[in-house]
Amino acid sequence: MKLSRLIIAVSITILSAITLVSCEGPAGAAGAQGISGPTGAPGPQPVIGNYTISDTAWVLSSSVSNQYYYQLTDTAITDLSKDMINVFAQGTTSPTADYYPLPVTNILAANDNLTYSYNQGTITFYYSNSAGAVVQPTTPLQVKINVIAKAIVQQHPNVNYKDYHAVMALLTELKAAKASH
Repeated sequence: MKLSRLIIAVSITILSAITLVSCEGPAGAAGAQGISGPTGAPGPQPVIGNYTISDTAWVLSSSVSNQYYYQLTDTAITDLSKDMINVFAQGTTSPTADYYPLPVTNILAANDNLTYSYNQGTITFYYSNSAGAVVQPTTPLQVKINVIAKAIVQQHPNVNYKDYHAVMALLTELKAAKASH
C-alpha cells in the first residue's frame, strides 16, 4: 500500500512538472536596460613603419654573390604567428614612383631585384641584379612596413593586402573608427 501511494505521488509530481514546463502564456513587457559592462581591452591596431635606407648602408653579402643586404629593427614585429607583415618600396624607375609590394624587380634600376625576410623585431632586405652584375643601390630607398594583426585580416577578407593603396585605405578606415569610439 505504501509503495502504491509512493508511485502515485511520484507520478503526480512528474505529471505536474511536465504540465508546468509545457505551459506558455503571453510574453511580458521588456525589462529595463541593464548597466553597461566594463570597456574591453583595445583590439589589435595595425602599425606602419616608414624608413629610408641610405644607398651607402647596404652591405655586400659574403655568402651570396652579387647581393647586398640591409637589416633594420622594427619593434612592431612582435608575434610572427599573429601578425601579417607587408613591405612596400617606393620605385624610382616607374613613371609614378608609387609604392610596390616586395618582392619586386626594376625598382631602383633595370634588372634589379628587391626581396626581404623577417624575424621577430627585424627585417632584412636583399638587393641584387639579375644580369649578374654586382651593383649596390645608388639612391636611398623608401620603404613602408605594415604590421597587421591576422584578426584584422580575417575581419576584412576582401582587401588586397598586396596593394599599397588598398592597405592604406583600410588603415585610414580603422584609425577613423577607433577615433570615433
